[in-house]
Amino acid sequence: MKKILLPLLVIISIFMMATYSPKLSQGLKGKARFPQEFVQGEVIKVLKEDLMKDPVVAGKFRGSQTLEVRILEGKYKNEEFVVYNSLSALHNVYADQGLKAIFTVKEEGAKPTVWLYNLRRDRSIYLLGAIFIGAVVLLGKMKGVKSLLALAFTGSVIIYVLLPLLFKGVDPISTSILLSSIIIVVSFLLIGGYDRKTYSAIIGTICGITIA
Repeated sequence: MKKILLPLLVIISIFMMATYSPKLSQGLKGKARFPQEFVQGEVIKVLKEDLMKDPVVAGKFRGSQTLEVRILEGKYKNEEFVVYNSLSALHNVYADQGLKAIFTVKEEGAKPTVWLYNLRRDRSIYLLGAIFIGAVVLLGKMKGVKSLLALAFTGSVIIYVLLPLLFKGVDPISTSILLSSIIIVVSFLLIGGYDRKTYSAIIGTICGITIA
């Protein structure tokens, strides 16, 4: 019964954190002076460009581009903007016609300002994530599944509980120790089971984190 109950409680807790935490923590962050959002967009046309080859990095350019861009999501979906794209040593995203990328839309004054933020990497990340999950399940079997569940629980606690509490201004040391202890107990019991070795590992790890 314990083997089924704990994973079920972990799944329910992850779902509840993901559902209710964004609503509860919505008012904790300070209001931005100039609201901005990151959205997907597509380069319709390169209107103008003044580029030279990067003297340091092969295959890169430096200079500037003027782009005609269509926003594909968010408040300004399907609206078109003229975007100035600067290519330098710090920000170097070369754009060509048909490129789908991430754009920043900043509401400053009557008209929003749009610029090219970065390339889209979501498909690559999803692919790597799927390979990682498949490898863990294939090699670890049921323990691999439990390890992934423990990893998901850890990420949920950090994103949905720890970060909002830090924004609220709670004591970071005591909060981190408490939440880390909860993560340790849940993760070790999920993966190691209910025996003396697991209990010893839990006590030792919690003591180590507290001292550190």
